[in-house]
Amino acid sequence: IPERVIPRVTDNGPKVLSYTGLSRHLTTHLPTHASGLTDEPSQRVSIDSAANDDMARFLADGLPKGATFGIQVHALLEHLDFTRPINDQLQVVERFEQIFQITAMRDKALLRDWLHTIMRAPLLDDGFCLEQVTPKTRLDELEFHFPISQVDALKALPFLDRTRLESLRMPNLAALMTGSIDLLFKHDGRYYIVDYKSNYLGMGLEPYAPSRLERAMKDHDYDLQYAIYAIALEKYLALRHPGESFHERFGGVLYLFLRGLSHRSNTGVFFCRPDPATIVDVSKKISYAQ
Repeated sequence: IPERVIPRVTDNGPKVLSYTGLSRHLTTHLPTHASGLTDEPSQRVSIDSAANDDMARFLADGLPKGATFGIQVHALLEHLDFTRPINDQLQVVERFEQIFQITAMRDKALLRDWLHTIMRAPLLDDGFCLEQVTPKTRLDELEFHFPISQVDALKALPFLDRTRLESLRMPNLAALMTGSIDLLFKHDGRYYIVDYKSNYLGMGLEPYAPSRLERAMKDHDYDLQYAIYAIALEKYLALRHPGESFHERFGGVLYLFLRGLSHRSNTGVFFCRPDPATIVDVSKKISYAQ
């Protein structure tokens, strides 16, 4: 829902809430035993001394955890040109290394290998990867607002739990949720939403298998997040390409759990394509009319 269609809010209540703030009002909570699924935990993780995979060790304990790291990873990926070799963009990478005091040559090499993996990991069934996303076919940090007062419209989406949505109908809740889509790219005439996640889910690739990611998505209410993202994209494309079919234009949603991406498997990638017709129907019910 692009910002330029937002009217002035005249009430004296709270005006804007982030998605993180919004999700705190949901009725679901992480179980106390779900260590490793907490979004961006800040504690360091002890590593089994028997582990001998340098990259697995680096991703588990060589990189920091927490919100600050997540923010900086997003900024790093926003400023990297995926079509160019990492070694041609060292100024961007070295700024990241300085922030987190990554000084050892071994760790620097592992960081660059990891970034290389992120850009070459297959995301779609046809093998498409970020390395094929050109500057002309990408849009980073697409900002939007969502009117929380009209959250009931989301009940039409079959993949969302209606009881959770009831928690968002609180009086005095902010009028708008604000956010941004990490990356929007175009491939074969369709637009894909990408959200980067630097969550640590466990050692190695197994914790990032598709079935495990489905649990993480539900535990963190990311399904609500991508529902709002899809509606925002529908509004955006309706403005930019009026008259064109959203069904034809919408490719789907990709949540990339960066610590679990691999050249040789589909770990770390959660993909779904909510029914475009349902997204359009819900989007039509959501407006800023007073």
